[in-house]
Amino acid sequence: MAALTVRELEALEQQLDREMILAERSKACAAAAEDPQIRTRLEQAAACHRRHFGRLLRLLD
Repeated sequence: MAALTVRELEALEQQLDREMILAERSKACAAAAEDPQIRTRLEQAAACHRRHFGRLLRLLD
């Protein structure tokens, strides 16, 4: 794979930050949710954002 440009690296860093924030928010909302179905969906969303974070992070390897 070709080396990433500075601009691409900055965009990747921003997206990593966003994915982490979304994962944390989803997890916090899930913990506060009283409805089991909503809690499950929020936990799924948090897991999805963690997977996205991991995929993006692997681009840096």
